[in-house]
Amino acid sequence: MKIIVPVKSVIDVDLNIRVRDGKVVEEGLNYVLNRWDETAVEAALQLKEAGDGEVTVVSIGPDRAGEALRKALAMGADKAVHVNDPGDEGSDSFGFARILAKVAEKVGVDLILTGKQAQDTDMGGTGPIAAELLGLPCVVNVIQIARNGDKLDLHRLGNYGREVQELALPALITANDSLNEPRLASL
Repeated sequence: MKIIVPVKSVIDVDLNIRVRDGKVVEEGLNYVLNRWDETAVEAALQLKEAGDGEVTVVSIGPDRAGEALRKALAMGADKAVHVNDPGDEGSDSFGFARILAKVAEKVGVDLILTGKQAQDTDMGGTGPIAAELLGLPCVVNVIQIARNGDKLDLHRLGNYGREVQELALPALITANDSLNEPRLASL
């Protein structure tokens, strides 16, 4: 199974963030792997370990995005793709979804596993938009994944409680941060 996990480098929210002229002052800030994306990487690694598979992490952004890729590789991802184009600066969920869709088409994919949202913008749009662009079924807010042959059995948090769904591949799912406890990255 070929799995792609988009990862985002975000400002460490435990730091004292300063704002000047309506913008975040980036000097001295520490960037970390987005919490929801780290959960998605762990879920992808667990699926890979349960059968044969390959996990490719993808990050879109400036040079600092490389740190998120390195952490995902240290966790056990097999490959990393860094899309670094100054023209992407200031892009929104739609722009990132278009880039992710192009990467997925080029790399080939059975499953795209994204974090539910980004902790810097609190948006959760990139995954579902990419699914629509690629014509893939999408299940969001997943809290449990089990492999069932060429399908996945998913539990997700819905508006009225836990929902259970069977999903044929290829597909896209977004991971809730309660899905798992991400492993520590090796040195």
